[in-house]
Amino acid sequence: MMAHMLSTLYWSLIRLMICDHIYLIYAEIQKGKFLTDKNINILSAGRPTEVYIEERSLMECSRRLLNNDDICVASYDTETHMCMMYTFCFSPLIDVSNTETFLIQRDLSVLRPRDCSDIHQGSLSGVYTIYPTDEQFEVYCDMDTSGPGWTVIITIINSEVFQRRTDGTIDFYQGWYEFEIGFGHLESEFWLGNKYIHLLTSIGQKKLYIYLEDFEGNSRYAEYSDFSIGDATTNYTLNIDGYNGTAGDSLMIPGDRNQNGMMFSTKDRDNDRYSPYNCAQKYKGAWWHNGCHWANLNGAYLGGPHLSFADGINWFTWKGYRYSLKSTKMMFNGN
Repeated sequence: MMAHMLSTLYWSLIRLMICDHIYLIYAEIQKGKFLTDKNINILSAGRPTEVYIEERSLMECSRRLLNNDDICVASYDTETHMCMMYTFCFSPLIDVSNTETFLIQRDLSVLRPRDCSDIHQGSLSGVYTIYPTDEQFEVYCDMDTSGPGWTVIITIINSEVFQRRTDGTIDFYQGWYEFEIGFGHLESEFWLGNKYIHLLTSIGQKKLYIYLEDFEGNSRYAEYSDFSIGDATTNYTLNIDGYNGTAGDSLMIPGDRNQNGMMFSTKDRDNDRYSPYNCAQKYKGAWWHNGCHWANLNGAYLGGPHLSFADGINWFTWKGYRYSLKSTKMMFNGN
């Protein structure tokens, strides 16, 4: 009789421990660190980082996820007992499934990244919500750009992209207000907004990286080791230093077209140092004009060689004043 009671007590304790273990795992998932969905298949997410074929249950798969801070997404198939782990933190392409499949992923809103540098390095490039202060907003984080085979190899990952031109679909000939709050589409062409660029570059030292591409398939880059812009009271003054790259330095050439230290100008707000006219208006591009520019990356999308003078997407030290580039990308991250 006593042996039976002890055996019953033993197995009751075992069941209690198992239930507690299961409860703790679900508590971690449900309290906000992770999100879980049932009957979901991952269609596209790159290759899994780890695959465990013989996991006995969802609990075991979840345990592996909870015990590995490098894992952001896991899926578990109750029929095949396959547990797949992924390091990226970008939402995968998913579909509804009739099978007993589960998707578990970290809740990025709980992680509250201050900027792109706080996004998990295994994540994909894309649009993320960041929280540099109490204010939150969306940015495009470039998670994988590196010097693509050039002589000087540089790595710029986890970077905020604040300007991108690709095909001329977005009109960049905008006014002060539009450039202050931003316009365009983060997945294609856009300007992030001067107020947000200031906010992000005022937190620690930032490095500026500019990617340039022509219509003949050639690429160049310009990198500046120190980059920030002032706030609205300074008219978003540009501060840069420390050039390196293959495109030539079109921002800090000494003289009256040096753009370092210049205020931002738009077609309806003339802050340049050239008195005869508004440089942003004449050359169809809001920019940190002096008198006027060597670079005009917000200029008109003119599709390569053009007859007009200095009003295209120009980078003088590479293609001169009469060639409008195919694509540009301006981004920054912490040093």
